[in-house]
Amino acid sequence: ALALIDADALKVPTIWPNLTAFRASEDAARDVLQCNETSRDDVLIYNRRGTREIVNYEEVIEYIEKLGLKAKVLYPNQLSPDEQICEMTNERRVLITPHGGQQGSLFFKRAGVAVVIASPEANLFEYYRFLAHKSDPWYHIRGNRSWSCPGNFCSESEGAWGNDSSCGLKCVRRARADSINLSLSALHDVFVGMGIVDM
Repeated sequence: ALALIDADALKVPTIWPNLTAFRASEDAARDVLQCNETSRDDVLIYNRRGTREIVNYEEVIEYIEKLGLKAKVLYPNQLSPDEQICEMTNERRVLITPHGGQQGSLFFKRAGVAVVIASPEANLFEYYRFLAHKSDPWYHIRGNRSWSCPGNFCSESEGAWGNDSSCGLKCVRRARADSINLSLSALHDVFVGMGIVDM
């Protein structure tokens, strides 16, 4: 049986100016779906199949485990909708995901979990901003570059766009079909920024 989240179970704030600070979706998901919160992985690679897939995820997991962290990779199509939501409510340090529809599950992400979005080298994709909580750490990796996203728009960071303006929609189309080879040096820089590893 499919359990649905009852809108009446959501905590309603008295004012609505900053919905990104409101985390009722995470609370409601745990309560209604009765999520098993025993997962003890430090890093989840929430990957996708086909376009924009992180193809070197095994190498990424090996790097993460060398740091003494526990990591796992999941694909949304391996999980029921309930399981996808419950995975987001688990306590962990970092969630790494490529740009794609699977990011919709991040609406239910546990507060405080850092998110690392990976875009293909050909073009920057920035849609996580619609789901991001302002107080939660958010990073972006594109090619060998990485940066922190301190505001609402990660794309406002220096160098985020690279030379995209020179090829326009051609870059967007190419990037939508690309796979992602996640740069370990860029990931290392993100982990340094988070304080997970030393320089």
